[in-house]
Amino acid sequence: MKHQDVDLVNLPYQDVSVDKISSIGKEQRSYQSFEFSSEVFLKKVLQQNNREFNVSLFSKLFKQTLFKKFRIPEGHYYEDLAGVPELIRMTDKIAWIDDVEYAYIYNRPRSTVNSLNQDKAVDIIWALNRLANFFMIQSLRIHFLF
Repeated sequence: MKHQDVDLVNLPYQDVSVDKISSIGKEQRSYQSFEFSSEVFLKKVLQQNNREFNVSLFSKLFKQTLFKKFRIPEGHYYEDLAGVPELIRMTDKIAWIDDVEYAYIYNRPRSTVNSLNQDKAVDIIWALNRLANFFMIQSLRIHFLF
């Protein structure tokens, strides 16, 4: 399927261990692709938050013009959670392609992803508050997720 004039392309990612990096991309794959509205895609992202549908920036390609209207908050651990849903709502058409083109190395030395500290706990509360405010401003009811 060929997708034209999409605002966002989402590709699933693959979790990879540091010792398995050399095996990335060696298997043959066939893939499927789908188009979603921003509302349907956002619902999937917030309900599932897995490798296929998630709030992470790293598995998405956004149309450049979206960043003229919006900037992801900087200086936070959970800026993706706080900002990506807003970017998704600014889109009209999203292409989801079931083809892993991004490998996430989950056990990197000194990575902050797998650690928890007080700053990260405070930051996730900040991100969730920002997300809740976004839902209220957009008049998106929480039951939208269920």
